[in-house]
Amino acid sequence: MNKWRTPYLTILTIITVCAILVGSAVHIAGVQIGSFGASSDDPDDTYTNSYSNSLTESSQELGSFTQVKVTAETTNLEITSGKTSTLTSKADKNDEITYEIDNGVLKINERRKKSWRFLPFLRVRQGGKITLTIAQGTSLEKADLQLNMGNVTLTDLKPGQLDVHADMGNITASGCECGDVTMDANMGNIKVDTCTFDTMTAGSDMGNIKISLTEPVENMDLSLSTSMGNVHVNGEKVSKSYETKGNGGKKLTAQTDMGNIKIQED
Repeated sequence: MNKWRTPYLTILTIITVCAILVGSAVHIAGVQIGSFGASSDDPDDTYTNSYSNSLTESSQELGSFTQVKVTAETTNLEITSGKTSTLTSKADKNDEITYEIDNGVLKINERRKKSWRFLPFLRVRQGGKITLTIAQGTSLEKADLQLNMGNVTLTDLKPGQLDVHADMGNITASGCECGDVTMDANMGNIKVDTCTFDTMTAGSDMGNIKISLTEPVENMDLSLSTSMGNVHVNGEKVSKSYETKGNGGKKLTAQTDMGNIKIQED
């Protein structure tokens, strides 16, 4: 049976690479979102707006909130910090965004109002993007980000709890300060750079995971595993299933079915 293993693995590898290339091309070619319109005059900062424009870009200043929940079908999402809380997007007329601040929770929803009749996922569109800027000093309890197709980029975010899921897209975080973190990408890479956390779980069905730590590896309980790929800790290749017990009370779990895992002290 061994003589058949190499051809089958070669075929599987070719199919996998083709799937990645097609998926990346579709993704990079552009997921597109709805645009934001005029600001709300509601004095209690609880409002709901929905609108769509044709390839326009606009910005909405927001009131205060302590939680963020994003649900999107096709969009690139970026969250960062700044002087004021604002929501900005680039839109296409067939996309729609609704948002509201309800009891301290900022809820953002994006959906495609209508799809191409045949194979909508192959329709090439200009890239859309939604950018959320959170005012410095905001006490953010939780950020829950759920995307079907699109990249997620987080910079200087400081939530007590962070949950990120992308069916098809990359997840990147830098300079964040978090309590408990969960990052899940079905098809995409996960990259974490100089972020602090108490516990982190990072998983990808097909993609690489790279995490740069702000403290020694010895401070963490590590649980790392890959089915098809390599695992490196501080530049040293270790076993595909690697576990160590730390002395700092923090935990890092990273798992991928097809991809490499790299854990490195900054």
